[in-house]
Amino acid sequence: MATITFLIHLAGATMLLLYAVRMVRTGIERSMGPSFRRIITSRKDSRVQAALAGIILAIVLQSATAASLLTAGFLASALIGFTAALATVLGADLGSALVIQLLSLRPEWLIPVLLALGGYLFLKVEARTPRQVGRILIGVALILLSLRLISESVEPIREARFMPAIAGYLTRDFVTAYLVGAAVTFLMFSSVASILMTVTFVAIGVLPAQAGVSVVMGANLGSALLFLWLSRGMGPVAKRLPYANLLLRGAGSVLGLLVLNYTPALGWLDAIPEHYRLVATHVLFNAAVLALSLPFLPYLQGPFARFLPDRSAMDPEGPLKPPTALDRNVLDRPAQAIASLTREVLRMGEMVAAMAAPVMDLYRSGDTAAIKAVRAADHEVNTALDEIRRYSAEIEREHLTKAQKRRIRELVEYAISLEEAGDIITKNLMVLARAK
Repeated sequence: MATITFLIHLAGATMLLLYAVRMVRTGIERSMGPSFRRIITSRKDSRVQAALAGIILAIVLQSATAASLLTAGFLASALIGFTAALATVLGADLGSALVIQLLSLRPEWLIPVLLALGGYLFLKVEARTPRQVGRILIGVALILLSLRLISESVEPIREARFMPAIAGYLTRDFVTAYLVGAAVTFLMFSSVASILMTVTFVAIGVLPAQAGVSVVMGANLGSALLFLWLSRGMGPVAKRLPYANLLLRGAGSVLGLLVLNYTPALGWLDAIPEHYRLVATHVLFNAAVLALSLPFLPYLQGPFARFLPDRSAMDPEGPLKPPTALDRNVLDRPAQAIASLTREVLRMGEMVAAMAAPVMDLYRSGDTAAIKAVRAADHEVNTALDEIRRYSAEIEREHLTKAQKRRIRELVEYAISLEEAGDIITKNLMVLARAK
């Protein structure tokens, strides 16, 4: 019975932590969502400035994964180059580590202050931005509260007979600890939440600091795998980013695991408490990966372009059916949903352009198979318009600004015009080509 009670309390506290992290991110996205594109794409060529943009974005979003997915979307739309995009992602990893550094301080007196102020802004103020600020403050307070609940839920098992055996095993077998960290981060869908939970375990003595370091190194691998998993529906150009990030952070985390377990590399941190030492290790690791990788990022573009070639540029039939850009996971985040809608309209334009490209040749040749292919592509264009209309209707309207509503209308109207252009190609031009 005690075990069941412990698991229920720990699960509840962990879910509160995940919800609170999401709540903060939602508040920030709704209050300053239109600024994200400008932050990422304003510096297309400077690796250092792109990394700084990534740091800022991850701190703002409370999530390196969210910042990385945004960047991958902009890379797919050619709004940012591969080198700058990868620098942004590595910067976002460091920004996420700095967020953990701030949240790990956990001043207890701050919880009621944040709840009172945030609750007042969210419930009593009608203006949109102050309400979202209130949401953010409540979210931060809930993060701090959830960490306290995790500490309290784990406290009873600190003296359990099996804990020394588990702690000793994870300390001796750092590879297992590393894999546990990766798995927990992937399953929690948040490196911030998993590392904060690990720091809490170390702070109350449930987990030795040395084992905690290995878990944190594994969390870095888990975060890179999570980015790769969430980008699985993107095109090959966008997928280059998570694979390159996995290479750098995966190799870096393995190297860090070996260095930290076989050498006294961080002996100079012994003067600070163990749980703060854990956070400092995480920050230093991500800073080192960024600093060491930055000079070599341009050399990765060629290999990853060959590893994941843009098939639409090589296959003459490729542009007719590229994968959809609509992401229904961001319907509650207007800025990202509009960006997704924009990419889908661009995809639709590429399909219509691919339909129009062979028209003059078909006038001369009258190739029946090619004419059928163009007509089949028109069906894809019609389907794309239906999906765009459906997606635009599903976007959460409550927090849309007037400018965002106008932008959605413009995109849908443009998509309708593209569909009409496709009809002209198939119903008029293809009829003439067949008559030839």
